[in-house]
Amino acid sequence: MTHFKNLLKAFIFISIFSFAFMGTECEQLLNGGSTSSEDLLGRWQLVKQTGAQQDICDEETLEFQNSTTALLKCPQQTQITRSYTASNGILTYQTGVSYNYLVRTESGITKLDLIGINVSRNLYYDKIITTEDVSKYKGIPTGKTSSEPIK
Repeated sequence: MTHFKNLLKAFIFISIFSFAFMGTECEQLLNGGSTSSEDLLGRWQLVKQTGAQQDICDEETLEFQNSTTALLKCPQQTQITRSYTASNGILTYQTGVSYNYLVRTESGITKLDLIGINVSRNLYYDKIITTEDVSKYKGIPTGKTSSEPIK
């Protein structure tokens, strides 16, 4: 009988412990969020930045071409290529800049949230569905992209 009680206690402990992990995943699913690296693929345009460092050019475009290459462009600046990794909801550029990321849908618009891990900036993008040339938009003159470390 004590063996059964010990098994029951272990089952209850494991069940309660696993609720913390299940809750996070359920919340993401309920809110339409994803941390799949496949969902990063495509073109994105910066629509908002928050945090202590608001130093990214306005309306930066970001294109994840495949699972290792991203193209970043500030309006009226030269496009740059960066290697990146994305795994378990963490995006890390070759420069060492890292963000927690979440792809979600809000009012029919696919959005990408990048929350700084080792930088004090949070970046919010909308997925670009059109082929419109976004280089005509004005930006911060420095041309600093989201892959850049603090200087």
